[in-house]
Amino acid sequence: MKEEEERVLYHASSPVNRESITTTGLEPGQEASYGPAAVYLFTEDFLAQNYITSEPMDVWEVDVSGMETKEDPEDPEAARYYEGTIPKERLSHMGIFIEGEQMPEEDYDPEDWEQ
Repeated sequence: MKEEEERVLYHASSPVNRESITTTGLEPGQEASYGPAAVYLFTEDFLAQNYITSEPMDVWEVDVSGMETKEDPEDPEAARYYEGTIPKERLSHMGIFIEGEQMPEEDYDPEDWEQ
């Protein structure tokens, strides 16, 4: 995917992070075993919606127009990363997903998913 063609990528995160994301945006996570500390993004919405199937995940649409993203070294066709904070103004919450299916907001209770 050429960077000038990129406009929207997708991010999955636990719903417990939603307040932080809506306040400060997406901040780089810890360094991965295969890549730098960064915000990792999927190229397709269905990949983010199926990221972790054993627990609900918030999926975010991310406007990356004009941002320099890089190919994910583990899976360059499916994911990219950005080495900085992505401002909240570039984010749109798509909903909570589990096993690739959208979950009604009212059905999500964080206490049901505590480990």
